[in-house]
Amino acid sequence: MLRISKLTDSRGTTVRLDGRLSGVCIDQLRALCTQALALGETLTIDCGGVDFSDPDGVKFMCEMASRKVALVNCSPLLAFQIKQHSTVDWIDSM
Repeated sequence: MLRISKLTDSRGTTVRLDGRLSGVCIDQLRALCTQALALGETLTIDCGGVDFSDPDGVKFMCEMASRKVALVNCSPLLAFQIKQHSTVDWIDSM
């Protein structure tokens, strides 16, 4: 299960993820992110609470990174997985 929390302020939208990044949750997250990007919002995904990602979750994160979405607070494992499958090298794993 993945809990998705959205916070929008003057700097843009931050989506906080807690739990497992897999399955149907990815479709829900994709819809939320696509909507924010379509509105021209600056988007940040806070992965600090992600404790597991399946290959589809990693693929989604790579897709978001390629769209210049900031990925922050990634665990070392998640950051490694994303970097292995992405050409984007500005992922923040801190």
